[in-house]
Amino acid sequence: MRPHQAALCSLVLALLPLMGIAQDEDGPLRLSIETVEVTSEDRDEVLPAPLIEDKVLLLPVRLVLERLGAKLSWDDEEHTLTVALPDTEITLSPREEHVTLNGEDWEMGSPPPIKGGTMYLPRGVWERVLPLDIRHDERARTVEVRYRWEPRVVSVQQLADFPEFHHAREVVLEGEYRGWRAKGLQGPVTAGPPARHRGDWILAAGPLGIYVHGHEPEGQDAAADPPVSVRVRGRAGITSAGTPYLDAESTTLP
Repeated sequence: MRPHQAALCSLVLALLPLMGIAQDEDGPLRLSIETVEVTSEDRDEVLPAPLIEDKVLLLPVRLVLERLGAKLSWDDEEHTLTVALPDTEITLSPREEHVTLNGEDWEMGSPPPIKGGTMYLPRGVWERVLPLDIRHDERARTVEVRYRWEPRVVSVQQLADFPEFHHAREVVLEGEYRGWRAKGLQGPVTAGPPARHRGDWILAAGPLGIYVHGHEPEGQDAAADPPVSVRVRGRAGITSAGTPYLDAESTTLP
């Protein structure tokens, strides 16, 4: 190799890392929701990426909310999107400059932008209507979204209505110890056998029942009258069929 060719080759090799950085900086932002990087999933569908517009971070509405476990419904006549989460209802429209949170209007200053057929919301609006931690690393070109969660008492009905939202979150359930007696109960216990083990027991809250794995209350009669009240702390889970259950960490008598 001639000296000038060797010098040119060395220059190209030296510039390759910088060229890679420049290409990454021009690429789409990578989005993670609840620690899962959705933009790297192996699927045919192209998912909308976060955008930066006028130095404002925009996040795709439907993708973020669905991955958080919300229920979404679109009204063609009113041209509005309604979002349901436990204790939270949000309504917004690409034609309106406000978002409605639990019946109260909050001004956004402009309607939600539509980019490539996808509705977006600015970071500030997200953080105003939901308890979200949003981290944007400009250098790594990543965006992380997490719902701020503190362990709390939830109902069996809430777990049944929002299994994806509660999945892997620490919750507390209060109800009656039913042992293996599912007769007369409705809700998650009717969707199939126990989630983890045939020895899983049942907690009932009114007419609803849910399977609990582990930490069965010792020395208690499941057929007692009145029924034995229990308080269970654990992590909500979902079976492969989409049925919620509770993986108990402790069970106490109130």
